[in-house]
Amino acid sequence: IGSTCIIRMASLLPMSTIRRKHGPSHRESIRLRTWLAVAVVATQIVYWSHFVSRQFSLQHDPRKAALEFFKGGRGNISKKVYSYYNPWDRSRYVCGVEIPPQETVQVQCNDPLGPNRLNQALPIATVFPHKAPLLASPNQATKEEQADIPPVVVKYPSGGKTSPFRDCDVPCATMGQNGSPTILNVPIQFAAFSMEGPEYYPNLVVDPNAHFRHKYYATTSFESDIPLQYWSNEVDIFNPNNTQGIFEHGIKGASFMAKNCNSKNNREKLVKDLIQAARLVSETDPDKPIRIDSLSTCLKNADFPPNVNRQDKIQVMKRYVFHLAFENQNVDDYITEKLWWTLLSGSIPVYYGAPNIRDHLPSPYHQNSVVVVEDFNSTLELAKHLQQVAYNQTLFDSYQTWRLDESHFRKKYAFADAHSTCRMCRMGYAYQYGWGWDHKEQTHRPLKATQVRGTCLEERRDKSENKGMMVYPVKESWSTMDNTLDAANDGDKLSSPTSYLLTDPPKNGKCGLWRKHQQRIQGTEWIRSVWDHDGVTDMEISKKSRKTGGDDDDRVVAGDLWSHWFLSWKQPQYSKSLSSSAKSTTVLRLIFPINATDMMVVSTHESFRLAGTTATMTAYQNSDKYWQDQKVFWIQDSTSRVVLMVNETLSWGTRYADNNYTDSTLLPLSGRGIVDIPVDRPLRLRWIFEDVDTFHKGGHNKESFFSSVMLDDFFHPLVLREKLPTKSRNQTLSIN
Repeated sequence: IGSTCIIRMASLLPMSTIRRKHGPSHRESIRLRTWLAVAVVATQIVYWSHFVSRQFSLQHDPRKAALEFFKGGRGNISKKVYSYYNPWDRSRYVCGVEIPPQETVQVQCNDPLGPNRLNQALPIATVFPHKAPLLASPNQATKEEQADIPPVVVKYPSGGKTSPFRDCDVPCATMGQNGSPTILNVPIQFAAFSMEGPEYYPNLVVDPNAHFRHKYYATTSFESDIPLQYWSNEVDIFNPNNTQGIFEHGIKGASFMAKNCNSKNNREKLVKDLIQAARLVSETDPDKPIRIDSLSTCLKNADFPPNVNRQDKIQVMKRYVFHLAFENQNVDDYITEKLWWTLLSGSIPVYYGAPNIRDHLPSPYHQNSVVVVEDFNSTLELAKHLQQVAYNQTLFDSYQTWRLDESHFRKKYAFADAHSTCRMCRMGYAYQYGWGWDHKEQTHRPLKATQVRGTCLEERRDKSENKGMMVYPVKESWSTMDNTLDAANDGDKLSSPTSYLLTDPPKNGKCGLWRKHQQRIQGTEWIRSVWDHDGVTDMEISKKSRKTGGDDDDRVVAGDLWSHWFLSWKQPQYSKSLSSSAKSTTVLRLIFPINATDMMVVSTHESFRLAGTTATMTAYQNSDKYWQDQKVFWIQDSTSRVVLMVNETLSWGTRYADNNYTDSTLLPLSGRGIVDIPVDRPLRLRWIFEDVDTFHKGGHNKESFFSSVMLDDFFHPLVLREKLPTKSRNQTLSIN
């Protein structure tokens, strides 16, 4: 529009005017000035309308806002140069720039909070390099966001080139093949990875305590972390056409095919006895003969039927009414292709093997689908039953009705839709980024305690005192505690509004919105900032000095999944800093959606901490100090846990000196999931939601890898040396 106006201006000038040495006439000068003003106004209108529309779109699209921030698209926010030292043994990222361990790096980026002071508005340091928010299901992200997430790498002992595994709903890759793999960047090493039976390979027996040593299993056992099954959903065993012609034209008897005659369960003797029993039954009723044909090298007593491909076992099975699906060992969950191929062929399996076979049968409510050997007292009784079924159409059909309802079986083996490699990547993704892990479904999922990862604030537009407060998944409230009351008689009295807790995220779960909020800081008010990053929530409570008034008190507040939210809490005006000797103390109440009445001071016992230091783990040189100083707490129920961290040892007050609580590792909460934190000094807090490990033995007492990483990040903050463009001095401080 501005260019058009300028062209219009030029068109108004006749050539004679341009040739004149003394410039345009008075009338022409007025025209020029008018069109120049129109051009300037039009340009400003277009610019500001674009700016407003862009800010509105960012406010209603937090993912786009996050990407825009990391691309430097934050408008007129001043750039500064920061010099960071990373004392941790893992890389950190500031404005998308990596800060390697034990190194100092200068970073120039847009300050995410606009005008700031050194101790109140610093760029956020993250553990993960991703520009996009971390989602429980990455396939819900945009293609740009998905491309930004590095793959989970499953590395086999042979090593080699990394190859993407594309048939997976999380970024996944493999390195090498064969052997027991490890998952890079997380402490997951598989002690066993095999579909063989544990009777022949004792190392495949699942050790229920191995997970404390970061050892996991991928075997045929459903007690494995990654069960490996011979069943495949690509095989349609439910097709009723599979049984056509078997009763009418099939051999009245059973086939048996095996080369191993040294089984662990002595199946050879069972086959011999059954062959003999079939002969006795046939001699007793010559009109209904039945036979057992052993076709392979073990106990061979018959030739293959004519006109059949001996290499195609399924076609061989279809020539018989029954097939002896006898495993070489009797171990729970060890169910091989012998059973599944028989079901696919349409023949009726006679099964001997896994004691818990009924837990895996495709028939609902244990209806007929398989003849289980252990249901009979003798082989003679079993042979008589086979004879009855082989010559009775109704009995034969009763073993096929399960094909009409596949819902029961599909639910049991739904996890088989994903390849074992993809399931290992899912497990690594859940462990690395702190998502839930559903062992039964073999997939990652959102956490049980909260539907969203992000801070939801009170959005009411009125002048309510709760505006800007956290309401989901954690609710906050502030009050004062009278220190002058007699604790023995009255206890600590908290003046607090009625507490409530949202069970669902407000506004359809759209939390962590991108917005700006300006708050003027006055006097000795407490300032609390809270922001979300890397799947955790951080809070900083600081106190502004009276000496730092002026324009610096105006602060622009921005928020999204990585953003800061700021809120001032007006305190009584004290001449000195707050202390325990003051008449009242500010109390921050945090309400977590956890059904717990106690808060555990986490022990130094080895089961609570990941042991050792490897290339895929963080080091814990100072971990014991966190627990001894009572800076880390667990609030936990049967399914969910909150890990609460504080950078200072708190003075909990008399209400936590109850004589009924003699265990120093437990502190009573003010209510179910309610923690009251006395604020008598600047504090930094962090809390993490995670699922309790209900699958592994003793898992409810085990710290997750994700929380251990975020704990070390919290207690090993970056050291910042900031250079302001207009100042020559440097200042050094620690940030999170």
